[in-house]
Amino acid sequence: MSTQGNAHVPGPPPVSRALRVAAAWSWRLLVVIGLVAVILWILNPVRTAVISMLIALLLAVLLNPLVNWLQRRLKMGKTGAAVVGFLVGVLLILGIFSLVANQLISNSRSLVNQTLEGINEFLLWLNDTALGAENTGVSDLLDDFQTQLMSFLRDHSSTIASEALSIASSAAGLVASAIVVVFALFFLLKDGRSMWIWFVRTLPESAREQTHEAGIRGWVTLSSYVRTQVQVAAIDAIGIGLGAFFLGIPLAIPITVLVFFFSFIPIVGAFISGGIAVFIGLVNNGLTTAVIMLVVVLAVQQIEGNLLQPLLMSHAVSLHPLAVVLVVTIGSLVAGIPGALFAVPLLAFINSVVLYLHDHDPMPSLATDIDRPGGAPGTLAQQIENSYRSGTSTVKVLRRKSESESAESESAGSESAG
Repeated sequence: MSTQGNAHVPGPPPVSRALRVAAAWSWRLLVVIGLVAVILWILNPVRTAVISMLIALLLAVLLNPLVNWLQRRLKMGKTGAAVVGFLVGVLLILGIFSLVANQLISNSRSLVNQTLEGINEFLLWLNDTALGAENTGVSDLLDDFQTQLMSFLRDHSSTIASEALSIASSAAGLVASAIVVVFALFFLLKDGRSMWIWFVRTLPESAREQTHEAGIRGWVTLSSYVRTQVQVAAIDAIGIGLGAFFLGIPLAIPITVLVFFFSFIPIVGAFISGGIAVFIGLVNNGLTTAVIMLVVVLAVQQIEGNLLQPLLMSHAVSLHPLAVVLVVTIGSLVAGIPGALFAVPLLAFINSVVLYLHDHDPMPSLATDIDRPGGAPGTLAQQIENSYRSGTSTVKVLRRKSESESAESESAGSESAG
């Protein structure tokens, strides 16, 4: 009797543990990427509103300590403190932009003329010195470029006009965004904690405390990051601005403000704004001034990168520089300058929240800090109860007002009938 039919047929080799782990991580990573893509797709139609809300949130982070101080020290009410903090922030921003606008308006004509003159001198140097006076190819290339430029402008005049209309539409959108920022900022200063408590009380009771504590860690991390970034940006702006001022470069104040705002984009922001300062120095004051300005920019960047960032940022956020570079790059690719601006603070917030939810408290001192944001430890239930009472009181007030108005109208009707 043959035994070949009963012979054991070897099955496929077992999948290694390393491959199973890699596959498990891969599908989870794909799910996360897909979820992020869906969220971005949903938010894209309301991108302007989202960016406006994020700007208002960052401004609220900066002004919230002032509002809290007014409430604690001067015993001001919540609304009064929010109004004062709001006015301080708005007036400060308006003052900065009005100063910059005044500088730009007063120096724009001379800046354009000097820029054109500087570019012309550079082209002459390129033609006569760098490539030799006998070489007429550069002049021919420049003439050909000018001819092609004029032809392009003539052939695409309608496209240029439509682009101008698009710019005007963008300006209108910018005004609308500014209005959203203003309103959102005021209500975040006035009712920010109430909004958070309302969100927490909508969660299942078992998840409220942990979510509340994680949110506090994220908020403190975000606050620390923003305040630290303001300090670093101010030092960058003052250093580069003073360099431009003492070198006699025009628009020193706008350069200072530009460096300050661009410094909120980590790693690359100050380099871009510093490059603008070097360019203005080149076309207006010559090569020597531009080289000195470049040295000033590099010196400020070295001080920031090797001294200020490790000293200040290490206490604010725990993010590796490689993670910062990657998230800034991804943010800029997804959402441009706003994406690069908000990528790092968003990552810092998420990092603190996730660490706490995984039983690793990044800020254990908050567990006993009675003056922390979000209220003292152990008071969440009372805050939720107070929010319910506040809502009930508001409903009662509105109901009484409605009943009073109804009674008055009925009384007036009976008098007219009599």
